[in-house]
Amino acid sequence: MKKILSLLFIVTIVSCKKDFLDVSPKGQLSQSQVASGTEQLVTAAYSSLGNDHYYTPWSLWNYGSVRSGDAYKGGRDESDIQEFYFGEIFVNQRSDLGNLDGQWFQYYTAISRVNAALTNLNNVSETDYPSKKAEQAEMRFLRGHWYFQLKILFKYIPFIDETVNTNNYANISNRALSNDSLWERIAADFQFALTTLPKSQSQVGRPTNTAAAA
Repeated sequence: MKKILSLLFIVTIVSCKKDFLDVSPKGQLSQSQVASGTEQLVTAAYSSLGNDHYYTPWSLWNYGSVRSGDAYKGGRDESDIQEFYFGEIFVNQRSDLGNLDGQWFQYYTAISRVNAALTNLNNVSETDYPSKKAEQAEMRFLRGHWYFQLKILFKYIPFIDETVNTNNYANISNRALSNDSLWERIAADFQFALTTLPKSQSQVGRPTNTAAAA
């Protein structure tokens, strides 16, 4: 009897295993999910501006002011966010340090959101989506901003725009473009924003052509 019950238990477990383990990923959206919802994707791209953390700040004070001597790292002691202290005294500067790697990840997460929004914007008509051109310019302004920050920090970076298939991301080298070519690609995004964005926006927080010029 015990053998029969054990066998039934095993059969039950095996039969329901597929349903039990078949869980959709919660950390990212599928291509079908992002195929619609252009406005939401634009909002998601903007939200990246508020996704920094004191350990990976968008202001770059830890990579500029602290390293140049304009500011001290601060904190409890040298071991409080030790990577910032290493930058202050010019030792142990490695690309695998948590805050550098985290900063890189944060920037490319923001860029991926911009590219997702641009992919949708490029595929809708102005008749169906009247704000298409304006939001294309806003997204390219944001992308220019993120790449500008990356360029300052790392000099040579993989430049990925909305035309690159996500399956090819890992194949884009940080030396595919020269130093000057990278600056030109970044400038092209700002130039598009400069010639397309208005002088003022009805909603606070949206970039203007003056911001793009700056």
